[in-house]
Amino acid sequence: MTTKLGTDSSKKEDKKYISVAGYMCRPGSERIEIGDSIIFASDTHQTVFAYKRGYKTTVVSFYSESLGDYRAKVSSLIAVAKQAESQKLASKASHTLCKGTVMVCHTNIKNPAEDTVRFFQVEDILPCGEVSFYEILADTIAFTGCKQSIPLVGMKVGALQQSTVLVDSISIDGNLIGTKLAYQSINLDGVELKVYEPQFHSLFA
Repeated sequence: MTTKLGTDSSKKEDKKYISVAGYMCRPGSERIEIGDSIIFASDTHQTVFAYKRGYKTTVVSFYSESLGDYRAKVSSLIAVAKQAESQKLASKASHTLCKGTVMVCHTNIKNPAEDTVRFFQVEDILPCGEVSFYEILADTIAFTGCKQSIPLVGMKVGALQQSTVLVDSISIDGNLIGTKLAYQSINLDGVELKVYEPQFHSLFA
């Protein structure tokens, strides 16, 4: 939620700081609330103050003569606040899905010849046990008698979707089910990589 704090022309123009519900900020600051974070950003003064809800001492107090540095700081604070709120919701959720979780959906298990595979990636954790997610592209290799697909993580396609999570599964298009895709973690020169389990489909098609 964002609120623009207007200045009262009847008051002195040289007032450096004002108090908004006990939080100090520059006049004309934009108030941005994300979960427990409250951010006051003043484009005019290129100053930003960040607070934790209920505490009147600043967590971050930042000023820069560079407009670019100021805007980068505001963007960073907003991103950190959104991530913290997402993690908070995830910790309260009755499932183990989190931002970035890859899901897999087989479209016709009962008929292997017509079965195809679709992959999805969780975008955000929402209240009330819901998640938002995108479909992602797949890399498919055709073999004799079957096809094999793996997800192309991060390569989004289509519109953002939303579903209630039930036992770590999501509803897709109203009649399909997506489940967590298994993977193995490998460490490559200190960098952790996820190697997802290939999915076979279109058997004997």
